Amino acid sequence: MHRQSARTFYRQALNLCLAMIAQQLILNLITIIDNVMVGRFGDLFVSSAAIVNRLFTVPSSFLNGILAAGVVYLAQYAGVDQPQRMRQTFRFSIFVSAAMMLPFILAGIAFPRSLVRLFSSDPALLEPATIYLRFLALSMIPYVLSQAIANALRSIGQVRLPLYGSCAAVIVKIVANGILLEGMRAGMAGAGIAMLICRSLEALIMIGLMKRSQCVFAQAWKVTPRIPRALAIQISKTMLPIGLNELFYGLGLAVLFKGYTSFNTATTAGYSIAMTYYELFRVLFPAAGTVLTILVGPVLGQGKKDDAKQVVSRVFKLALALSVLFGILIYLCRWTIPLLYSGSAVSLATADQLMQIMALLFPLATAHFLVYFVFRSGGDSQSIFLIDSLFMWVVPIPLLMILTQRTSLPITVVYFWVEVSYLLKCLLAVGLLKKERWLHNLTEMENTEESNAAE
Repeated sequence: MHRQSARTFYRQALNLCLAMIAQQLILNLITIIDNVMVGRFGDLFVSSAAIVNRLFTVPSSFLNGILAAGVVYLAQYAGVDQPQRMRQTFRFSIFVSAAMMLPFILAGIAFPRSLVRLFSSDPALLEPATIYLRFLALSMIPYVLSQAIANALRSIGQVRLPLYGSCAAVIVKIVANGILLEGMRAGMAGAGIAMLICRSLEALIMIGLMKRSQCVFAQAWKVTPRIPRALAIQISKTMLPIGLNELFYGLGLAVLFKGYTSFNTATTAGYSIAMTYYELFRVLFPAAGTVLTILVGPVLGQGKKDDAKQVVSRVFKLALALSVLFGILIYLCRWTIPLLYSGSAVSLATADQLMQIMALLFPLATAHFLVYFVFRSGGDSQSIFLIDSLFMWVVPIPLLMILTQRTSLPITVVYFWVEVSYLLKCLLAVGLLKKERWLHNLTEMENTEESNAAE
């Protein structure tokens, strides 16, 4: 493509990426608000909220994987202008997501104590964490709907509407927490009710925004015929592997978290401080990945494989350039640690050193996260499982266990080598990318299956 088109592409991609970064930051604010406002009631409430939020990442990761598979089809159908298929895929994604989340919701309501004991044996944490978990499980019902709508809108480039919904959710959360925690002193029950109210209103707002926008999904229940069996099976074949990959990946993150918190209290506190900063900057990963899906999906749907490879190359260049900038910001932000935290000298020094490592390796982290989205954009579930969840359980997790249990290395050295091990993931991904199995035109595959079925 000529120079002007490249400049236009980068401008469009950067605008999309900045909008996605803003939304991810706002979504992270909901958790941060909880931690700050609940933290005013003591360490017991802080620990309870942290445990439940960590538990929530497991079903949340599974949900993201299921919806992500639907987004792959939505983006490709958008590229060939098939609104009926887009509405059918959107509706099917909601039904499958609700069905898959139901066991997690029921488990959180019926067996919250057993789930909390997986992360803590402290009897003092059991009651407040159990109360909070029940409400968080209920909040997953509207959460599924709002996330399904947000992902569908992003797949067609409507990134600002989900941003408005997230902004409204943050405002509702602050007000609800203020009334229930500060005014009524309702404790963890108040925090849980506030989250349920927040998620419910967010879902209603997202429905209203979708209908008002008159987008292709607004009439998904009124004018769309039942999804063909062949299409449902094809989408399910992509959804299940990607969803299971995200589930195992979420479990892997929980295991890594437990490994890093096996050090002494001061060191663990330093790790928690550093990760709080890191979570704010790692919004680049899903933002860049979503931009890649939005831009490469329609091109793949049109069967333009060479153009798809060019889109991937350009998004990678943009993401890596941004990752260098974010790495510099992480390095500079470490000087604010003593201003915001009043921990021990050990915890503050640990946080400072970890943030220097995070800043140095941020481009590597961006690269190994982004390759996952490349494979996902073409529905290459085998490569996704190989480089994502399987790699995590075969390389970083065993390495972390060996370094923490068989050596006396400090957490900074352990963290460095575990993160550097992801270089192997990048090398493996390069080999798989060269095979070009991710260059799938899923709309073409559906037409072939329907022709075979007709014969």
